[in-house]
Formats: sequence, structure tokens, C-alpha cells
Amino acid sequence: MFQIMDLSRLNEIGAGGGYFLPLKRIPDLAIGEKFIITGVKKVTVTKYKPARECVFITLGGEFNVFLPTRVANELLANSENYAKFESSVKSRTLNFSSLGPDPQNKNIQRVEFTAVN
Repeated sequence: MFQIMDLSRLNEIGAGGGYFLPLKRIPDLAIGEKFIITGVKKVTVTKYKPARECVFITLGGEFNVFLPTRVANELLANSENYAKFESSVKSRTLNFSSLGPDPQNKNIQRVEFTAVN
């Protein structure tokens, strides 16, 4: 006889619950609030042509944020830098905070990384 598998977990994932963390934009973060970085991942974004590598971080295990392009490019330009950053994230020793928009160019979001005390 044919048996149907338990579909509850598939339905939970399909509905978006408990599988993907929400994605937030840096301007939506409270200025100056510190978040511990709990994860980091390199991803290839194909929304814009040509496809490009980006880096997103998980903050406090609650949501993800894409790093600004200039920061991601610096990390990705040198694999040693990325490895050190990834190691710091795994050991939970980095905080991230938004400093708000640049006074001269409102399209540039300023960010800060600090050591966890």
C-alpha cells in the first residue's frame, strides 16, 4: 500500500516559517544599536547583471543584512581577510551597528564593526 510522508515540515518551510530569516535593509536598523554577528555567508546575486558576489550577515540570529558593497568587496578581495572575519563571527566576537547615512551622500550607509566586550 502507498504511504504518504508527513508533509507538515515541508509545509512549514514552504510557508516560510522557521527556515529563512527575514532580510532587513541597513537603513531600517536603529542607528547606534549594536547587534552581535551570528553568521556570515557569501552569495552570488543575479538580480543585477553581471552577477556579483555579495556578503550577508545574520544579526543576533534574528534577521539577515547584506553588507554594503564597498565592505563586501574589501572582504572578498582577499580570502585571508574573509577567513579572519568568518572566524571572528564563528567565535561570536563581533558586533555590527548602523551609523546612519553619510552626511555628504545620503545613499551611502555607514556601518561599524566592534569587538564584543
